[in-house]
Amino acid sequence: YPNLSRMAISYLTIPPTSVAVERLFSKGRILISHLRNGLSAASIRALLCLNNWSILGFIKDKDVLSVTREDPSNDAPE
Repeated sequence: YPNLSRMAISYLTIPPTSVAVERLFSKGRILISHLRNGLSAASIRALLCLNNWSILGFIKDKDVLSVTREDPSNDAPE
């Protein structure tokens, strides 16, 4: 399982430089906008990992889209 081992290394290792951390915080700020501030910590981690794995070519965007579904009730303002 070469892709799985690379995913584990990507997820379980600490970035060696602050540049990667700053980039992650920047992506996190885009992800956690005022409209999406109700996401759980687990959801945020999962989305950031999926984004990184997609960029690295471990997964394809179409595969992620095929297993997700939209819930229109989540878009309604409270």
